[in-house]
Order: sequence, then C-alpha cells, then structure tokens
Amino acid sequence: MQHPLMAAARKRTFVCGSWESDGASAVVNIRGDGTTLRTGVGVVTVTFEKDMGTLISAHASMDANTGDQIVRDPVATVVAGVTVLTITTIDISGAAAADTNGPRVNWSAVFSGQFTE
Repeated sequence: MQHPLMAAARKRTFVCGSWESDGASAVVNIRGDGTTLRTGVGVVTVTFEKDMGTLISAHASMDANTGDQIVRDPVATVVAGVTVLTITTIDISGAAAADTNGPRVNWSAVFSGQFTE
C-alpha cells in the first residue's frame, strides 16, 4: 500500500527519518529513508539513491537541548544524479554550526517529479 501522501497524478514522494548525535564525529541510532552521514561540524546529509525530483516541503526539528542550538530545515541538492538533503545545526546566539550531544533530530520531506519533466 502506498503512503496516503503519495499521489500518482502529482508524483509526490514522502520521506522521513531521524538520528541522534554522539556530540563528536558520528550520528547514531539512525532511522528512516536514505543514507545519513555527518559531513562536517553540525552538518548531516541524507543521500537518496536517485534524483527525488523537486523539493516541495521539508522540515527538521531537534529534541530539547541545552544552550541555543536549533536545526535548520533541510536543503536539497542534486549531485551526480542523486538527491542530497543537508541539515545543519546552528546556534541562535550567533555562534557557528556545532555538533550536539544526544538530542534526536527528526526530519521529513516531500518531493515531486511533476516539475522535472
């Protein structure tokens, strides 16, 4: 059975996932779609095996955390024919991107192939 948000006429695809950070150099307890990797300080990418189409909507959130850190909504790019979502943790006090220790980050995205033909 297809997910209710998928509609063949509009070619929509819903994907989602989550992970936790060990606060150093790894994401752990990864769940969901795509391949999740830490690619830099406070930066995690989720890579799909194909071009998912045009990003319609995406959201990321972080469980309660100490300090002023929040997670930005995902940004999608197509690299070598595959879609990559980039999710960055920032400090709202103006500090640079940072690794967090332990909070779960949840994300979801809706893509459409309608605009790629």
